[in-house]
Amino acid sequence: MTDTFQASWPSDDVVSLSGRFDASQAATAEAVLARAESSITVDFSKLVYISSAGIGTLLAAHKRLQERGCSLKLVNLNDHIRELFELAGFDMVFEIE
Repeated sequence: MTDTFQASWPSDDVVSLSGRFDASQAATAEAVLARAESSITVDFSKLVYISSAGIGTLLAAHKRLQERGCSLKLVNLNDHIRELFELAGFDMVFEIE
């Protein structure tokens, strides 16, 4: 698995994140997430790391979607990232499956 960050749309309602998502990748992720016009699922199955800047990018997309009555659901989080979200209380903000 590569650490190079990528964000893509494998289907109309799924965004896939892979590699390491840190502050240097925030603009790339924002551009991809900005395409969301309705509820989306964000697949973390290939994401190995997320920084606070990455979480901030997701929070901004989540807020924008909520204002439209839509949602952002996170799936396939590895144990480390899931624990980070739970310890920070983000499991109360995001729908995590």
